[in-house]
Amino acid sequence: MSQPQQPAYQMSPPPPTPKKKGRSNGMALFLAICVAAVPVGIVVIGIVASIAIPNMEKFKSRSMQSEAKTKLAAAYTGQKSFVAEWDVTTSDLVSLGLDGIVNEGKSRYHVGFVRPANAQWATIGIAAPHDASLSNSEKLGVALDLGAPFETLAAQYCEDCVAEGQNFKIVAIGNIDKDATLDVWTIDQDRKLVNIVDDIKE
Repeated sequence: MSQPQQPAYQMSPPPPTPKKKGRSNGMALFLAICVAAVPVGIVVIGIVASIAIPNMEKFKSRSMQSEAKTKLAAAYTGQKSFVAEWDVTTSDLVSLGLDGIVNEGKSRYHVGFVRPANAQWATIGIAAPHDASLSNSEKLGVALDLGAPFETLAAQYCEDCVAEGQNFKIVAIGNIDKDATLDVWTIDQDRKLVNIVDDIKE
């Protein structure tokens, strides 16, 4: 007797795998977020720029003011050396060693005195180096457009910026942002540095 044949089992094909929509949905979500974030990013960049640019301009202006401080510090040192040698002050910027400094690079400040120290030199009777005509950087050939001659501006902002006896006060006048307000600094025999008019704040 032959053995009964086992029924042949047919394997049905696996059900079709549904397409995964997660990836495409994720990409769409990502793109939607990016598109929505663009205006926000522009606003943020605008806010950052509105804060950073003025601060950068202010920092740049402050660095320009260092020219006035440097020139006045050199004037103080030169004047103290001159007094130590001659026992009297001078308004001659060349004798103070400022002729090279005031002409360095692109000057933004005129430096000098309201008027030459004439009277003391007529009476002390010593032959020290002193040229009354060189009492400000404008007279040394530095050309700046500050709206008026240096002596006029110096008299307006610092009428006591003179060299008399062993006392002195010297003024630096410039314009660092091209507006109508000038930037004015002084230094005296006690090395007191004062910003009379701050062009950045005005």
